[in-house]
Amino acid sequence: KKNYFNTHKEKVLQINNTTNNNQIINAPQLDMNYFHTITEEDKDLKVRMIRIMLDETPDEILKLKKFSTEENWENLRAIAHKMKSSMQFLGMSDTLEVVKSIELSAKEKTNLQQIPEKINRVVQDCTLALQELEKELEKIE
Repeated sequence: KKNYFNTHKEKVLQINNTTNNNQIINAPQLDMNYFHTITEEDKDLKVRMIRIMLDETPDEILKLKKFSTEENWENLRAIAHKMKSSMQFLGMSDTLEVVKSIELSAKEKTNLQQIPEKINRVVQDCTLALQELEKELEKIE
């Protein structure tokens, strides 16, 4: 059985090592109800969707940080926009709101000084969510 989270541990460690905020934030609550409604009883679809999220989310997080550092607001906006669907699927409503605010700030070029702190919140939430997704994947498989 392949452990998807462990295959991306290097990326996740890289993400955590580049997070400057030492503040501890409570783990986001995954609400899988919407996810289960969308995927119904289709086990293969559930597995495929979780694997996509486990594969893509670490890269998206690295891009958020990279584009913020580079002040590349258009690419930052695009990545934040792309991440919204995953947050919605996983019922991560608080994280979804943070991602929406990053997208809006990047689009309008407002409150840019708050973006790094918001990205750190998304990094922490997503790192914990990836661990929970791995457990969910093991339950399904």
